[in-house]
Amino acid sequence: MDKITERLKQPVLPQRLAPYWCSVCGKLVTMIPIEEAAMISKVSAEAIYHKIENRSLHAIRTSSGAHFICLASLTQSVLRQAINAKNLSSPDKH
Repeated sequence: MDKITERLKQPVLPQRLAPYWCSVCGKLVTMIPIEEAAMISKVSAEAIYHKIENRSLHAIRTSSGAHFICLASLTQSVLRQAINAKNLSSPDKH
């Protein structure tokens, strides 16, 4: 197998910035691209931008204009969504 064919068979992984200082978390974290954040949280990229605007997600913008999301804040956001969905779907126990 030639190198080009071998390269085409490998999965394309989005660029990540790690470790990167998240000033909101106050620690080194993995930063992921908007598209990957959308895929992980099962929402659109537009929804991710909205969460950045309302400060639900921590983000940085590179000098080239690309946005990267703090994976720690995304994890917290996804967990909050799951808990809220479970609470909404659970019958009232009163």
